[in-house]
Amino acid sequence: MRFFVNQFQESIQLRVQLHSIKEGVSQQSMLLDDHTFNSMLLGRFIESMNIPLGEYVPFLNDNQQSTLAQTASDKMFIPSLDVLNSHICKDKTVQMIPFEGLVRQKNNKLANGVYYGQLLNGKRDGFGQLYAINCNKEPEIYCCHWSQGIPTKGRWLSFDIKGQCLTYEGGFNELYLAEGFATLLYGSGGLYSGYFKSGKRSGFGKLIWKKGEYTGEWRDNKFEGQGEIRFHNGTIYKGQFIADDLVKGTHLYKNGSRYDGMFINEQFQGMGKLTYGNGIYQRGEWHRDQKIGEHKIHGKDGTLMYAVTFNNDRSVKVIEML
Repeated sequence: MRFFVNQFQESIQLRVQLHSIKEGVSQQSMLLDDHTFNSMLLGRFIESMNIPLGEYVPFLNDNQQSTLAQTASDKMFIPSLDVLNSHICKDKTVQMIPFEGLVRQKNNKLANGVYYGQLLNGKRDGFGQLYAINCNKEPEIYCCHWSQGIPTKGRWLSFDIKGQCLTYEGGFNELYLAEGFATLLYGSGGLYSGYFKSGKRSGFGKLIWKKGEYTGEWRDNKFEGQGEIRFHNGTIYKGQFIADDLVKGTHLYKNGSRYDGMFINEQFQGMGKLTYGNGIYQRGEWHRDQKIGEHKIHGKDGTLMYAVTFNNDRSVKVIEML
């Protein structure tokens, strides 16, 4: 019984905290120049990341900072007052107001949050910062330009489902999703530079990660179309990709050998040509990296040298050409 009483008391306390911040901001806003950014409200905006927001309760470190607030500080994500006030416009007021939330398709939404920035006719317009919680209960910050309530271009900071930091810079659409050419930096050190459509990597782009890089076409966050993967160990895959898999193209080895043909799950599949570093090559059929059927072996000048019949990658018959 005590457990449920404590839960109820904590719930009431969270609501009181949110209400007191909103009331305090409202009263202080009346005493300050409403066309400029100021340290008091900027501090309040940053502090809002350290208190419960709706059903979201942030974990605080030894410095009483949430992961989002600490990360934003470490990355100097929040602009200084000088930078913020470089956007001053006499036609626009600067206020800290509640964010009404945003509903997207498939229950993908932004919950209520806090906005600190410029307003025009009661709508977010100009430069401003938004703190909100996404459908995965992960906090997000938008630091960008706005037009009639919609973000247009700027930066975004959040975390993936594994807790790794994501830092985005580029354009946004009416659903606050990544759009157009942009960059996305992953907490693991990966970097994507290319095009987005409705929040997903789509179009031409380049992804760099720990083991290598991919340059080429994308669709819905996957390799799709013509592209090339270069691993740091010297291995290269290039050709036609479907849903992250190379289906037709070339596998280049660091020793100079190469395979040209069909693939499935990065394995040789179907008809192909395997060329060795000395120029000798063979044509034939593969099934999951294993040679099957008749393969014809040619010298580097193209002369047919002999034919070999394979069964599950084992030679069962060899015919030399005179």
